[in-house]
Amino acid sequence: MNISESRERFIFRAKIDLGDGEYILFREPFINEVYEIRRLKMGDDEASTGNENEGSLKVISNIFENCIIGSSFTLDDGKPAPTDQVLALLKDSGSLYMKAFQGWQESLPLAYRAPKEQASETSTK
Repeated sequence: MNISESRERFIFRAKIDLGDGEYILFREPFINEVYEIRRLKMGDDEASTGNENEGSLKVISNIFENCIIGSSFTLDDGKPAPTDQVLALLKDSGSLYMKAFQGWQESLPLAYRAPKEQASETSTK
């Protein structure tokens, strides 16, 4: 199996439904991001920026934002919207951001790997 095939087959993705047929596609966190999440869960204050809650929120928000790999959104010319513009749209709406964040967070328990068909169709409403 070539490496691009194995990436497609083995790297977990989560499709978060935003309603009205719109969605955002997230990748699983990289190993260094998993370590950061674990440190937060264990209460390691090295991940904090002074105020523990504020530092933790910044760390997890950065990881969340870096995991966006696609969406159903398009530009006016019909081309796929770049992830920075999708992120800007999310940040314009606290409720939309939280809906995507919650869906992504619920998809995080990666203790097992779902079969390929199931993993590619993972959807949270």
